[in-house]
Amino acid sequence: MPDTARIMDTNTEPDPPKIKLGVSACLLGEPVRYDGNHKRHSFLTDVLAAYVDYLPVCPEAGVGMGVPRPPIQLVGQPGKVRALGVDNPAMDVTDRLQGYAQQQCRTLTTISGYIFKKDSPSCGLGKVKLFKRPGHDMQRKGTGVYADTLVHAAPLLPVTEEDCFDDPKKRNHFLEQAYTYRRWQELTASGVTTKLLLDFHATHRYLIMAHSQAAYHKLGKLLGDLPEQPLKAVSESYISMLMQTLKRPSQQHQCSNVLQRIANDLKQELPSAEHASLVASVEGYLAGSNNLFSVLKVLNQRVCRNPRPDHAVQLFLHPYPESLQNVAQGAVSGN
Repeated sequence: MPDTARIMDTNTEPDPPKIKLGVSACLLGEPVRYDGNHKRHSFLTDVLAAYVDYLPVCPEAGVGMGVPRPPIQLVGQPGKVRALGVDNPAMDVTDRLQGYAQQQCRTLTTISGYIFKKDSPSCGLGKVKLFKRPGHDMQRKGTGVYADTLVHAAPLLPVTEEDCFDDPKKRNHFLEQAYTYRRWQELTASGVTTKLLLDFHATHRYLIMAHSQAAYHKLGKLLGDLPEQPLKAVSESYISMLMQTLKRPSQQHQCSNVLQRIANDLKQELPSAEHASLVASVEGYLAGSNNLFSVLKVLNQRVCRNPRPDHAVQLFLHPYPESLQNVAQGAVSGN
């Protein structure tokens, strides 16, 4: 078994320790918004909380603006945005929020992802109200000042907004990124070696292919340069390219290629009738009569009967704990 990721046969091994996620505190029900209220998100508090440890942050309260406090708005144009008071435009908290984000980056090294409050002038990741001048000429082209600073300071960190958890596909995508990043954090904590880096890539190969065949080949070529290049430089380039690849949702044709490849790999391992059933399920996905989740269930049943399942197949099937995967995916339809 590779020494890197905790690739599990979920029928025999327990779920790994909880990962840590940063989160806008108001989403957990903390009354820290400008008006003293909250924006509790039930999936985060009632479902996901059983699987992760949260690090709640409210940047506006964190910089000492108080609760309740005067509301703020984004003013300016993309690239030149200020966070100003709604009632008092002379109140500019831009530098304080940016400084707080930089400070948080030095203390958030243990988190594996971040969930931001949508539409917030401090935490929104995009399409936040942006005024050309205070209160006038609004366009949804802004990014929250705190979130923007944090994302640029920690470019590898998987990030999303709370509404992603209202869609099974989107929350599955985010969790896939967060758990992959957590496995990388565990690898680097133990010390990167050539063998561990190669094992990490091998166990993630089907997951990478499902997002981009081109990226998979580029990553393989990068690792092929290991004998000539410093390990530290290669590993940094590797994880940067990998996380950028995983940011892009997988598409049907990409998943189809991976499913067909796995089916071919299992041809000698499965009885002919079971292999034929798996191929029919994959073909149904290609034709649009099966959704991806149903195909993965069939594939998982076949893999679990294999006494020595390929670990890359296992990770493609379960990029994060199966118990959470069942909850997160729900009744997935389409791709």
